Amino acid sequence: DDGYQRLVDMANHLDVPIMFSVWGSDPFLDKYRRLPYFKIAARQCEYDYIAQWDALGTFISIPMSEKCPQALSIRSGIPMHVVSEYPAKDPHWERLLELQLIFGGIRPVGYSDHTIGIDACIQAVKKYGAFAIEKHFTLDHNFGPLRDHALSATFDEMKELVRCLKPTNAQKDVQSAVVG
Repeated sequence: DDGYQRLVDMANHLDVPIMFSVWGSDPFLDKYRRLPYFKIAARQCEYDYIAQWDALGTFISIPMSEKCPQALSIRSGIPMHVVSEYPAKDPHWERLLELQLIFGGIRPVGYSDHTIGIDACIQAVKKYGAFAIEKHFTLDHNFGPLRDHALSATFDEMKELVRCLKPTNAQKDVQSAVVG
């Protein structure tokens, strides 16, 4: 719990939003329910997790391996297309488009990326209309045996991703007009 609190404190100090994945029945998460963002991993995409954590700011990874009827119970959270293969060789854009059809504009759909590099993230937003991107972060692609490091973005890659996806002034004007 102390490690999580240090992360929350650091994020607050840097004025950066932080997100935790919901795993099992971690009682310490109740302490952090005031945080604006949570993620339900694809392997946790079950009715009880969705019912418990479905709120604005909850990103819910929808597994590719099945139709995941549980996803239809999402009321407030943001469904995220995810390919759980590590690293993913094919982003399966047809599934992202399928989720957009399923939610019919009622819920925005995001993309949880497990490919190497940042190109798929850029494509997800610019070509396929993903509302949100999840990309793992690492300090070094060769940082230990954990497979996540190879497919995660380094600081420089994350900086480039943000630069590529940063809205132009014209896009901001359109977003402002649409939002209110």
